[in-house]
Amino acid sequence: MIVGRWEPVAPARPWERDLEMRGRLSVGDTLRMLAVGLIAWQLATQWWLAHKTITPMARSGRTVSIGRPDLLAESEHFTLVAVTASYCHFCRDSLPFYRSLFPVLHKAGVRIVGVTPEDPEINRKYLSSNGLPVDAVYSASSVGMEFGGTPTLALLAQDGGLIDAWVGRLSDQDQAKVVRRVSEVGPGSRGRAK
Repeated sequence: MIVGRWEPVAPARPWERDLEMRGRLSVGDTLRMLAVGLIAWQLATQWWLAHKTITPMARSGRTVSIGRPDLLAESEHFTLVAVTASYCHFCRDSLPFYRSLFPVLHKAGVRIVGVTPEDPEINRKYLSSNGLPVDAVYSASSVGMEFGGTPTLALLAQDGGLIDAWVGRLSDQDQAKVVRRVSEVGPGSRGRAK
């Protein structure tokens, strides 16, 4: 025996309800959309800042044009140019390797120069607070050298010849290549690219 007729709880045409709600956002929805937009803006800005120095890297053996020849003249043998930025997460990921590499280079007479796309004083504090001894820090615009992005390590001979360069966060194999390459050039080669 059927007493009453069954009616669906939801409207027969659910899109009608959606049409009524179109154009109306709650305050919570608006705040969530603003938060997502701000986070996306910040991530895009950080990515752009971390990659704004990207230009083609000079080929190994080529003399690098540097607007600051004093960067090379003060080194007995070689100069390692470390391009870093405090906001670069790949630079932060590379800190343990740099901490082990930089003291070895100093003992070998290699001059370590920091170059940064940000304010050099900010970068100097960043490097020293992370235990990275550098001889000097310059802004990327004052140096006028081609870089492949942050982080970059560029090993330069005293005559300005690019011996080798490594861009980005390095794998364990690439870190071993850096150490091997630095030991190959060593102080006995008198600051000339091999």
